[in-house]
Amino acid sequence: MVLINFWATWCPPCIKEMPSLQRVWEQLHREDIAVLAVNLGEPAEVVKPFLQQYPVDFPVLLDTELTAANAWKVQGLPTTFVVDPEGQLVYRVLGDREWDDPQILTRLRSLRKTGAKTPAQQLTAKPVR
Repeated sequence: MVLINFWATWCPPCIKEMPSLQRVWEQLHREDIAVLAVNLGEPAEVVKPFLQQYPVDFPVLLDTELTAANAWKVQGLPTTFVVDPEGQLVYRVLGDREWDDPQILTRLRSLRKTGAKTPAQQLTAKPVR
């Protein structure tokens, strides 16, 4: 399963969310749940200094031409998608979250185990403030 987060360095909610994405990666990467961040529209010269200030261990990709954002129909930032092992979209969440919130961790683990499809609105516990 993959949690794909679309973000930008100029987006305050994205900045608030980044540490929780690192924490969720730390907790779940050994459970076959990957985290992938996709930066929208910014060059490496902008993203690299940001990642020095907010270091993460999961992969960060650059979508400088917004090709991925358009393909995924990203309409706001941050936007996060969760894709199951079969490649099916099972969550779409607009806005920031505390991804390591116990309720969200339970939902992600449950999805990984059961493969059950769960509506995105059930993944809205505790947005970052």
